[in-house]
Amino acid sequence: METLKIKTLLQSPKIESIKKQDLVILLTASVLKVYTLSGMIKNYEPEQLNEEVNLISNQLAEDITNETDLKGLRVMEIDYCLLSGLKGEFDVKTYGLNYPTFYKWLNIYSVCSERKQAHNSIEWDIDRKQLTASCEPTPEEQREIIINGIDMSYQDYLQEAHIRAAGTPMEVLLKIHDFGGMRDRFLTNEGIKPANMSLTVFFDNCRRDKVKSIKEIFDRKS
Repeated sequence: METLKIKTLLQSPKIESIKKQDLVILLTASVLKVYTLSGMIKNYEPEQLNEEVNLISNQLAEDITNETDLKGLRVMEIDYCLLSGLKGEFDVKTYGLNYPTFYKWLNIYSVCSERKQAHNSIEWDIDRKQLTASCEPTPEEQREIIINGIDMSYQDYLQEAHIRAAGTPMEVLLKIHDFGGMRDRFLTNEGIKPANMSLTVFFDNCRRDKVKSIKEIFDRKS
């Protein structure tokens, strides 16, 4: 899956903003597409296919509407998620194209690292817009924005133990979190870490020292 692609999808309307019957229609189209691309559609009589797809779509709509992680999805993410699952991009054991499989794919996608990174990218875009707004922030406000951004990355780092255990290099994730190295340079210029210490090592040291928030370090320094 592609973080930049997901970032675009996150600009679409929230699932909770559309009517449930529209969500069912959306899911029906996506499930039918998966059945067609997989070749499974050839194994069904039209009436049987419609009945099965309708049942799956209605149950998935119920799940998405009521479950916290799933109802945070955006409209355009549904199709992308199911097609990603069909391509084998989720490391999960499934048994055919059916409700349990689609449900697993949606849940895995909703908390996947690429989606988190896309959210981080959007947050960083907001940071940059705030810094370059026509009403220029004061130096104190600029400093607060950057510290908040660093702490956001650190909180993600604390929650990504499962990603590190799966073998994804943390350095790669942190490069995505720190666009242009701005946060790394800021920490160095503030005297918080040495210039030759990477964000990986810095965050890991903080975690080992049981630091709950990067703001704690700045508060102690001041």
